[in-house]
Amino acid sequence: MRGSFEQGVRMGSINEVQPETIRTDTADGPLSPRMPWRLSATAIDRYRLCPRQALWSVTGVARAQRRDPALVMGTAVHRALQKLWGVRPELRSEAVAHRCLRSVWRRAVGDAFESREAEGFYGETALAMLTSFCSVFDTTGRAVACERSVKARLPNGVEIYGRVDRVDPSHPGDYREVGGCMVMPRAIDVIDYKTGRYIIDSLDLPDESAAQVYLVAAGAQFNRPVRRVRYVYVAAGVESRWEPEDEDVEAVRSGLIRITSAMVADRVFEPAPGDHCARCEFAHLCPEAGRVELDQLEVPDGLGF
Repeated sequence: MRGSFEQGVRMGSINEVQPETIRTDTADGPLSPRMPWRLSATAIDRYRLCPRQALWSVTGVARAQRRDPALVMGTAVHRALQKLWGVRPELRSEAVAHRCLRSVWRRAVGDAFESREAEGFYGETALAMLTSFCSVFDTTGRAVACERSVKARLPNGVEIYGRVDRVDPSHPGDYREVGGCMVMPRAIDVIDYKTGRYIIDSLDLPDESAAQVYLVAAGAQFNRPVRRVRYVYVAAGVESRWEPEDEDVEAVRSGLIRITSAMVADRVFEPAPGDHCARCEFAHLCPEAGRVELDQLEVPDGLGF
């Protein structure tokens, strides 16, 4: 199988706001660390997990060097799907999706793999993902946008932003050409592709920071209500859906105001050690990484030793 993939490969403005320095010495002493006033969904998610990790992720602190082959493969799959939606709907197929992957592979993966065998394994895995995607999901629709940055400024002055993989019209046939121009749909769906194995249940989707930012920022960016936020799991061929009501949108906006206000007001950024420390790219710098308190060690009854 590796040979078939390799052969196919051969053939085949948002203005950035720079974060403030983590600590600067002045004549009056060191300044407190601060968050920028432009925050991504990832930064918000990190802050909810561990404030210190969130701070270091936006202030240029050196990360442990990691290039996870699975994440690199996921990037290639995302780019292939973007290419696929650039192809005329009537021409999209599994074979075309595979060709899209092979056309973006070299630039997407670089030198991430240790051997040709490893590259072949991940390449074939990516092809299988696209086969699953094309067999389950409709590939004939016309997207409003693909790979689009979205942003919104909250009443507290913080700008939230993210990048959505695809925006579709919520109602079939609602996005159409009239007089040589496309008429914007009445409402939109926001689609986020997922290439990992972990699947978030639809009931838990409203609690996801990214889903919340997509809901508010995409609605503001396109000036249309977001009827659905959809997480499409490419490998599994399933999706999770959140269909927010109007009151949900206001509740989410209020929640984002609260969390981002706390983030920009924080001057301490207490660490919150836990199992996630094993995956943190700043663990090598943090003396609290992996710390376990005795009261956290719950021992069940009935053990045989």
